[in-house]
Amino acid sequence: METGWINDNSTYYYLNDNGSLDESKTTTVMPDGIQTMYNIINIYNDFGTLKYISKGYINKLELSGTSLYKFYSEDPLGDEISEYYYDSSNGNIYKLEQGIVKLLNTNTIINNTNTSITIIEAVDKVKDYLLANGKYVPSNIKVESDDGSKYVVHCYNDGDSYTSINDCYYVDKYTGNVTSMF
Repeated sequence: METGWINDNSTYYYLNDNGSLDESKTTTVMPDGIQTMYNIINIYNDFGTLKYISKGYINKLELSGTSLYKFYSEDPLGDEISEYYYDSSNGNIYKLEQGIVKLLNTNTIINNTNTSITIIEAVDKVKDYLLANGKYVPSNIKVESDDGSKYVVHCYNDGDSYTSINDCYYVDKYTGNVTSMF
């Protein structure tokens, strides 16, 4: 169950400890507490524009019982690059990248799942990405190559120019993040 501030389309909503919405706190201005975390995390941000998502229990970091604030950075095309997490109980900042969780305060790796997704999962990630971004989903989505840390996935319809590079995407093998090649 999510609690605390959530961001939905640039509007911030506050969810009480029981998950109920506190309508009196709804705002389009980033709340002070989130702004403070944003500023701290942005110091560690490698690239892109930092965005706040929500607060909740993030199982993929394997920090049981810890409720974290989730941020991500995106490139100029709006594709997610990195995930950042802020623990308000102790000020720890975590970064999830290619299956590796790093505590940024001390630059220490705290877990290395380093588990790559399968080709089938990569195709599903691209389908989900297209749907979530209101883009057309073609009849053929195929992994063209494995470039070590990412898959190259080509999307096309039967009869289309198979060599069109405008419909190619990278899928990070460890995070599952999808980015357009162009």
